[in-house]
Amino acid sequence: MLGDHRYLICSIIISCALVGCGADVEMNGPSSEGEYSLCSYSDEMYSGYYASAKISYPCERESQPHAAIVLTGGFLDKKETMYWLSDHLTHYGFTVITITPTTIIGPPVTWRDSHIGGYNKLLEENNNPSSPIYMTINTDAISLVGYSFGAAGALMAANELGSQITSLVLLAPVYPPGFDDLDIENVTATSLIVGGTNDILSTPKVIESLQKRLQNNAPSSFVIFNNVFHESFISIGSYHNLMKSYIVPHLEYYLESNSRYLSYLGGRDHDEFVESERIYDSIFNL
Repeated sequence: MLGDHRYLICSIIISCALVGCGADVEMNGPSSEGEYSLCSYSDEMYSGYYASAKISYPCERESQPHAAIVLTGGFLDKKETMYWLSDHLTHYGFTVITITPTTIIGPPVTWRDSHIGGYNKLLEENNNPSSPIYMTINTDAISLVGYSFGAAGALMAANELGSQITSLVLLAPVYPPGFDDLDIENVTATSLIVGGTNDILSTPKVIESLQKRLQNNAPSSFVIFNNVFHESFISIGSYHNLMKSYIVPHLEYYLESNSRYLSYLGGRDHDEFVESERIYDSIFNL
């Protein structure tokens, strides 16, 4: 019995070290479920750019096309590890293609190719009369969202795609040679970088330095949460409500000119998180 207790304690300690054990914020505003219902498909979603993908989209068709997102996880991550975010964004009216790269143990360029392939697939499906999302995407409002290596891949893809990408959300970005060595001169998308104080791979210093470089090209913001680890950003992680509270407002504002949750990007609601010691540091350039 004592051995079982020790095993349980060790398991809890390891889990806390990986994803964090603190309580998340209450579900409210942009962390609450959105107004759209979720439909999805993954048939024939194979490409030389990625191993597999799922497209989730709002079931309710509207007269006006809506924004779309390419989403990837990081090293060792399959697309399922990011469904917590893709499903949430679809409930807010976004069409999202969530991707598993050709290999989950490759270099960051593997995730770059996945983002480019995902972008091309969205355009292809939008122009395909037999596709469930035929003519539903606003091709002038596309964002790349990535975690860890996927964030580096999103940044590299945005550098290649240039003005075709409107927004970037970089979650705990990791690029082994260092972001100072990465060419981002052609990135014209606005960006939000999200990180945590307990992340030893994507440290606050890395995030702050990257934001300064991106700010030279287009408005760039960052928010760093207290007590958040690198693995907090995948499905087994924690603090997802806190993360959604910044990701949704950024995407709604820059992709759809919707300012209903703008108070989370440096306003009243953000200040409440600061007062409750959820925030280590932040800069918002809108």
